[in-house]
Amino acid sequence: MTATRLEPITLPDNNASVLGTALNKTYEVVDCGKASVNEILDGATANDPDTALEDKVALVVCTSDLEGQIAAVKQAGAVGMILINTSDANATLATSQLDKDLPTFGAIASSKYLAFQEALKAGKVNVSFATAKGSQDNGRTYADNGPSGFTSWGVADSMKLKLDIMAPGGNILSAGAASNTALSVKSGTSTMATPNMVGAFLLIQQYVDAHLAAFGVEKGTQAYTNVVNWLAASNAVVYQPFKANSTTERQNLYFSPRRQGAGMVNVDNVIHSMVALHDDITGNEETGERPRTKVDVGEVTADTFAFDFVLENYSASEYVVIPVCDY
Repeated sequence: MTATRLEPITLPDNNASVLGTALNKTYEVVDCGKASVNEILDGATANDPDTALEDKVALVVCTSDLEGQIAAVKQAGAVGMILINTSDANATLATSQLDKDLPTFGAIASSKYLAFQEALKAGKVNVSFATAKGSQDNGRTYADNGPSGFTSWGVADSMKLKLDIMAPGGNILSAGAASNTALSVKSGTSTMATPNMVGAFLLIQQYVDAHLAAFGVEKGTQAYTNVVNWLAASNAVVYQPFKANSTTERQNLYFSPRRQGAGMVNVDNVIHSMVALHDDITGNEETGERPRTKVDVGEVTADTFAFDFVLENYSASEYVVIPVCDY
């Protein structure tokens, strides 16, 4: 008998259990087609669907029901799976397509499936796996046009400045509808930016809760709400465009506060801060007006204008503040 040797195939390994570690022996490959029960039994020349693939690796042609295919080969006792792409090109599986209990290699080009089939006609085919650390350029670029096009614009009809603050809402990796483990990339104000902002503010509230005495506030009061809002806005990162698509260095330009408010919310900045900035107004119960980290200049008809602001230092340390006008 002449032994047939297939060329090694290299693919990125996204399995939580690394293939070369999880599958560290040599395994017989069974052609399971699209992983129906009959195809599994025929490929394994077995009668028991619960043991047909015991200690074997299933060779499976991917379909839209990948979740069902994974369940079928696991039920038959497979220790791993080689997934065949529907096109003649190797494809990297997303982590959402993988099962942590079934190490999977693929998806590999459909022409490789033909090579497997030819080899299987000559007899048994055994495979082994090896994993090595590597890196690859993800091709990321840093060019941008500022806040997403669906971002709200200020000012309000009352000439009050809005927005107050921004949160990530464009091209966010989120839950998908295809299965209970699927992921998808989504964009939107209510669908993506809002939950991001809610999560950020919950963390900021936890920080204030842990330092109520230092901030001099009680939970459930307007003063508490004010401090949370001031900290978030005072420690936001002002959004600037990148200098080039190959660097994260920013230009000395700023998108209008009518588009970004105080900037991008940054929880890490907040939890390392005991300082907050706000305007110098008195709260009004009738209008709902509260001191905020912004100044509403309104319509300016003169050559100059002036305004007051307050810098709250809740820490025991002294700070020297140097105002900078950068425009």
